[in-house]
Amino acid sequence: NTKFQFLFKTNIHTINHISFMFLYFIFIFNGIYDILCALCILQIINIHHLDNLHLDMFHNHLHVFEKRFLAYWIMSYGFMRLSNDHYLICISYLLEAIVFTNEYIYYNQVKKNNCIFVVITSLFLACLAIVF
Repeated sequence: NTKFQFLFKTNIHTINHISFMFLYFIFIFNGIYDILCALCILQIINIHHLDNLHLDMFHNHLHVFEKRFLAYWIMSYGFMRLSNDHYLICISYLLEAIVFTNEYIYYNQVKKNNCIFVVITSLFLACLAIVF
């Protein structure tokens, strides 16, 4: 009986550790992805498909100044996601969800389907960041 309890606790601990590492990998990958997208928007690097992914969310063509500030913002929350601070990671996703919701509801600047995808995904990842 004791041996079974030990094996069960060990397996649960291993599963929790693997789940945590997988989730942390998702946050790191997403942070790197955001930083690469920002560098593409700033035209520092050129990676096909990443250069317009965020820009295509908007109805109107953004001016150069607006593109740069969007890129800086994307880069800032990308770096937040590279941290090991779950609260900071959560805040980065909540901010992304709030900003895109605000842009859609009050200013109608972002495309509806893109906005819904970003908001739902961001809220889901924010919840995961807090749980783990």
